[in-house]
Amino acid sequence: MVSGRTFVALLLAALMAAVLTSSVLFTRGSLQHAESAHIVESTIVARGDSRQLYNSAARVAAAAAAAAGEGEGGMAESALESALELATASAVASARGAGGECGRTLRPYHVLITSSSGVYQAWQTRVMYYHVVKQKRAEGTCSEIGGITRLLTMPGGRADDLMMAIPTYVVRELLPGREDHGFVVMNRPHSVKAFVEDRVAFARLVSEEYIMIAETDHVWLRPLRNLATPTEPYAFHFGYMEAHFRAPLVERFCAGASKTMDPVGPSPLVIHIEQLRALVGPWLAMSHRLKMDADADQQLGWVLEMWGYAIAAACAGVKHTVSAEFQFEGGSIGSHERRMEVFRIFHYTYGIEYSVSGVPMELQVGHWSLDKRHYGGSYPPRGLSAPPRCAEERARLLSGAFNEASAQIDGWPGGAPDASASRLRGRAAVGPDTWRVRPEDAPLPTSALASSELARRVLGTGPWRWSGPGCCGGHGRSEEASAVSIFFMRDGLVYSEIGSGAWAVEPAARAARAAGAGADADAQPLALLVTFVGVTSRLTFQLPDGDGSAAWTFEAVPLGHGASTGFGAGPVVAPERRHHALAGDTAPRGRGELQAPRGVLRRWAAPVPPPPADVGPARGEAEQRHHGARLEGSGFFRTWGCLLRAGVAWRGRYASDVWQLWQLAHDGGGGGGGGGAGGGAGSGESGDGSGGARREWGSGVVLRVRPLADSEHVPTLPYAPARGGDGGSASGTQLPPSLVFSSCWAFTEEGKPARRHEWLIPKPAQQVMPGCAAAELPRLGRFLNLPADALAQRLLASGTWAWAGVEGMRFLAEGVLVTPWGSGLWGVVPGQPRLIWASFAQQLHMLNFGAQAAAEGVPLARFQSTRCSDGETVQGSIATGKQRR
Repeated sequence: MVSGRTFVALLLAALMAAVLTSSVLFTRGSLQHAESAHIVESTIVARGDSRQLYNSAARVAAAAAAAAGEGEGGMAESALESALELATASAVASARGAGGECGRTLRPYHVLITSSSGVYQAWQTRVMYYHVVKQKRAEGTCSEIGGITRLLTMPGGRADDLMMAIPTYVVRELLPGREDHGFVVMNRPHSVKAFVEDRVAFARLVSEEYIMIAETDHVWLRPLRNLATPTEPYAFHFGYMEAHFRAPLVERFCAGASKTMDPVGPSPLVIHIEQLRALVGPWLAMSHRLKMDADADQQLGWVLEMWGYAIAAACAGVKHTVSAEFQFEGGSIGSHERRMEVFRIFHYTYGIEYSVSGVPMELQVGHWSLDKRHYGGSYPPRGLSAPPRCAEERARLLSGAFNEASAQIDGWPGGAPDASASRLRGRAAVGPDTWRVRPEDAPLPTSALASSELARRVLGTGPWRWSGPGCCGGHGRSEEASAVSIFFMRDGLVYSEIGSGAWAVEPAARAARAAGAGADADAQPLALLVTFVGVTSRLTFQLPDGDGSAAWTFEAVPLGHGASTGFGAGPVVAPERRHHALAGDTAPRGRGELQAPRGVLRRWAAPVPPPPADVGPARGEAEQRHHGARLEGSGFFRTWGCLLRAGVAWRGRYASDVWQLWQLAHDGGGGGGGGGAGGGAGSGESGDGSGGARREWGSGVVLRVRPLADSEHVPTLPYAPARGGDGGSASGTQLPPSLVFSSCWAFTEEGKPARRHEWLIPKPAQQVMPGCAAAELPRLGRFLNLPADALAQRLLASGTWAWAGVEGMRFLAEGVLVTPWGSGLWGVVPGQPRLIWASFAQQLHMLNFGAQAAAEGVPLARFQSTRCSDGETVQGSIATGKQRR
């Protein structure tokens, strides 16, 4: 007979075994899990990531030991030995958390990864899961990371293969187009509600008092502490979730919420379980209400469900602890104020795009590109190529996180699995590497253009006004308003106010054919091939020498639709299909003229020596020469301008061009421009990547900037250092402003360390329309808002406008534009009395006020806006009751 104590002990031991068994395999609809070999921490409890299972086992073990008593049969003692060990470990962890070794009371939270089906989110989930477990292990028993559950929505609620690798709870996915109203993100509040309302499964999976809601595209950079309280969740500050952007809409769905709503979303979010249970229903209901409202749906777009949570929380009186350092979400542009080390999570929702030179590329796929959208139906390959040397920390951090996870996760496609390979069925496809352009096709340095005198003279010049029927890609527009101002810059890049293009030296063989039979094939080419707005044109230049009185011009003949490599000395891909109207002598011809003052033309008319080798010397005057050649033709720098040839800087400001001189200056280091000013790469790097002792080119060089007088003489390279007390300034009494230039295409202004200017490559130009090309580079900081302009003055006094039915647009003094989508710039269009340009949300728009613009005494009431990038039109109108008379 078995004694009562022994029976109780065996019963409790069986319960403990059930708890441990449940950690290995739960039924479909709850959890199926077999921990991958590289994460397993215990041969007894497979779920090494779940603290609540240790605690459950410890409680069962303690009760069993008490029931069995000392000296009871060896069978019970043996069965409970391992559980007693877990109980001891749990007691030690609790003591540390209560103020011992950890120094604080631990408040564990359960990580809930919201996911939908498919390869796209499967690989993201595996990367995230790896890094969450890594951070949990880094803190050991002092970690507040508790259990981890993937909350998966699947059609029909069926299982998937990843359930064998990551703890998973499955919810039936809403029927597309019907139950989700065509908005797949509606599944997030739907699945969270289903999970927290399944009391049995929830209690089995979650013993923590807090839940962290996260998304699959989160990489954890360091351990995350629980900063939530039972009444105040911890959330990330989203700049675009400020209530004042949508105040009328918010008030319509919850009166008073526009004054109390926090700029947060439901992810990332740490929240007490009971508070989540109270909010999840209103969150889902508010999301449905917003989606069913046509106006709200149009205004909120892809972030509608976030607004559903934020409005519902405000309506319930919930306030959040809001942090901008909870996560980093940014691409290759901007957000340089803080280093990555301050952030806890990397939310890689935006692509990271760089040129081969390490220059950020805006709103386009870069030469080096790391964007989750490249892997919609495939896994990223193992061993992604490293970013360019000048790419910022974010690129190295994210690509390194991907590479670490893919290398450690068994069965990741694209590599031989370990002996303990993943149980995933089948093999997923592997997507492309990060290099989207082959290194051998990369943009070539300035020195590669040394063989072409034409290229040397044109590089770093502009603006060239390109107009006429053959203008700007052969669109056949004759209106002067559709002319474009372009600059010929480094790396074969053409810059304009409507986007970028490409230029290259015409191959010698083609130049000989164009010149006709008997032409000297060895003669210097006088033409460049330019690809702009999708059309390749041949530009033949006339560049007279002299005192700058003769104009510099080119004639343009469109060759056909095609694409250039966009690299300084690279070949141009000949169009395979040519439109007959673009070929031969009957092709429309355009004309370009350099719009520069005589002082600039005199500088550029001087003979141009071949540039120095790409790798600069270590010190002295030759280093100055080298740095100067590297910087010529660089920019446009955000909010500043560009560095052109022969020490000329162009900065479009207000109503006119601003021309300045730039000059490399000694920084007190005793050598050339590279000594000790800071702001660049370390001094141990070499320009050719060889790792030698030579200083990196341009590391911390100081540039002096001063006005350009028309009487300036023509200097020759190398640029002289600043002299004594006057530094070459016009007044002779003080040094001109300084810019500390780093080796990686950015500089800071002297006395303004927080103001950083970076070189950006704008997206390719797509369309030329009347007016769109007239406002010189407004996206880069130039605005034209003349006090004498009648339309501008009337617009300043007009009050608040609605854009496509969304109220909140205001035209303020000094060209400041307020919109529901963030601030921007605005100004008048020269020669177009009915047009106003508006630049916001990274787009340039032309606002046509029609006949009312010329009707004196009639208040402005409406406009039609045309987006320059694609021609899309929307209507604008004065907001009801907002106009000042």
